[in-house]
Amino acid sequence: MPVTLATEQNAQGAWKLRRQFANFAMFDELVANEFLMPDVRRSRRETGLAAILQFAATQVPHYRELFAHLNFANGSAPQPSDLSRIPPLPDGETIRFPTWPGPVPVAYAAFPQQSSS
Repeated sequence: MPVTLATEQNAQGAWKLRRQFANFAMFDELVANEFLMPDVRRSRRETGLAAILQFAATQVPHYRELFAHLNFANGSAPQPSDLSRIPPLPDGETIRFPTWPGPVPVAYAAFPQQSSS
């Protein structure tokens, strides 16, 4: 029997998520992504990547400086090949900027906070 989005969703219904994740839509989106046409998946991936780069350019001082040095406009890399020009954030940069510069981004706010106790 071929697997479709509907059959996959039915099978997923047998899984019981932890209470804090019961209404977390990301899981449903990940399943649905498996059944998208390749061009739609690519477009969504590029849109998401552009949003991440935009966030990095506006919220992370290291990447704001780096993107300006690399001449990226508004934090977006025009071609996927440009990603190889973006190095990972060095540990020393997190020490140089130890506090978050603003409100927690929506993407992170969706995750439950772990208690420190």
